Amino acid sequence: MQVQQYSDISQFLTDTEPFLMQHEATHCLLLGMMARLANQGLSDDAMLIVVKADAVPLLVAVQTAPYNLALSVAADMAAVDYLADRLAAQAIALPGINGGVAETTRFAARWQTLMEQQAKVTMDMKVHELAQVSEIDYPVGQLRRATIADLDLLCEWFRDFYAEAMFRPFTDDMVGVVRQQIQDGILYLWEDGNGVPVTMLGKHPMTSGNARVGPVYTPLAYRCRGYGTASVARVSQQILDAGGTAGFIFTDVTNPTSNSIYHKVGYRVVGDYQMMAFADLAT
Repeated sequence: MQVQQYSDISQFLTDTEPFLMQHEATHCLLLGMMARLANQGLSDDAMLIVVKADAVPLLVAVQTAPYNLALSVAADMAAVDYLADRLAAQAIALPGINGGVAETTRFAARWQTLMEQQAKVTMDMKVHELAQVSEIDYPVGQLRRATIADLDLLCEWFRDFYAEAMFRPFTDDMVGVVRQQIQDGILYLWEDGNGVPVTMLGKHPMTSGNARVGPVYTPLAYRCRGYGTASVARVSQQILDAGGTAGFIFTDVTNPTSNSIYHKVGYRVVGDYQMMAFADLAT
């Protein structure tokens, strides 16, 4: 086996996309990250990694600091150990890892020993796929793309979303991320009949023409009125109308409300996914 790190996103896409498309739903986060990097360019701290055997990809990993390392499905689980060994040998600091349950669990077990750190599952998730939007009853209102005038509102809602769903703070440096997502046309708002924004959500394009939907957030005062369901349905239909064949979304397994909403729209569970955080043993 060998580890190849890339500095050319175009070559990385060429070498990995056929491998990743074999499990497109599970890899929707990875494919979305790659589409974004291809559009915006690589930052100095981005890691694009492929573990290969005889030039054949066995495992793909991508990280853009300060976020977790994202792992693909492994064609050979030994590649997961090999990657952990190589990153540890370089003293790479990782805040955590995202990916399929088998791969993240295997990597974390190895990483804990190599780096004398502890690993903790921060979220268990389901990956859902949609091929057709179900008929639903829509509340009065409309979906619109967010503009820079919405930046303060969106940052406020992201802070609330992170505290409620991600169990970690929304830091000041993330304001720039939200601004960039607005400029890239990723963020949307549902407005009620009075033109008041009541739900936010994202649509992250992938290299295949499909897209990942999320996050989806409705402030407490506006919940139980169908705004989240309507927003997801409209954005999902946009994906299909633009020529995509599928939409994807992640849900927290401990949140039955969101799982029910997405099932109502037409999403079906196709896989398991988890996020893990690493911390020093003394922490």
